[in-house]
Amino acid sequence: MSQYVTYQKTRRTFRKRVITALIYHAFLVFFMICLVSSLMIWVIPRFAELYKNLDVPLPTLTVVLIDFSHGMRIIGVILLAAIVVAVLILRVAWRSASTRLTWDRIKFRLPLAGKLLLQFSVAEFARTLSQLLPGGLPVVSAMETTQEAVAGPLLGDAIMTKQQEGIARRCLDIMTRYAVERHAFGKPIAEFQAVQFQLAQAATALEAARLMVYNAARLRDAGQAYTSEAAMAKLFSSQVAERVTSLCVELFGGYGYTKEYPVEKFYRDAKIGTIYEGTNNMQLQTIAKLLMTP
Repeated sequence: MSQYVTYQKTRRTFRKRVITALIYHAFLVFFMICLVSSLMIWVIPRFAELYKNLDVPLPTLTVVLIDFSHGMRIIGVILLAAIVVAVLILRVAWRSASTRLTWDRIKFRLPLAGKLLLQFSVAEFARTLSQLLPGGLPVVSAMETTQEAVAGPLLGDAIMTKQQEGIARRCLDIMTRYAVERHAFGKPIAEFQAVQFQLAQAATALEAARLMVYNAARLRDAGQAYTSEAAMAKLFSSQVAERVTSLCVELFGGYGYTKEYPVEKFYRDAKIGTIYEGTNNMQLQTIAKLLMTP
């Protein structure tokens, strides 16, 4: 955790330096905009009145400039009010998770900067995660902390979906090995057909979830619509993770409830996947809405 704190302090210091370096240039731009606006709204109209009294023909460029100044005086107040209202609406809308998700989708689809922003977000996530793991923090906890710290809604959904698949995969590996080692009635419980069928069903569901995640990622990389597929992958992965970890707890019996084995923690981690980063009901609502959209 100390490495993570040091990294966050360094990151914050660097960001402050960048912002400080940009403040001067932003102030110059703002000053120039105010200066030009003042000239167009107050100074040029006075010259226009002077030229009008002199009854002197004016060059075309000067006439255009005077007309533009007159137009700015008329619509300037309306434009300023519209900007203020737009800023207020954006501030209110930004509190909504759907608005931030839409912004992430637009941001990552920009013609030139989209891929660069996506790579930067992934690199920042990986760099932060690499600072947490050496400190002994569990992988799932480290991913959740990193996701809350640096990942946006879109990247967070992808991380959450893949995390659920990883939890289910780890549970399947553990309970398969346990079924081989655990003996009952003189033989490994893995030789009982009922246990074999449960393991086979879990492996099949897990493979389907993995392919759904990869399909959504493939559509995203191809620049195609992937909202419905991503929602399906998130929904199905969380359901599979919950079922597989529940089966793992049942297979371990009483041991599944103790902290001596990691099974109980896997079940808790899988259960939260149906709640945060978009509940399963929200995913169903998204899928249904897209199905009914012509």
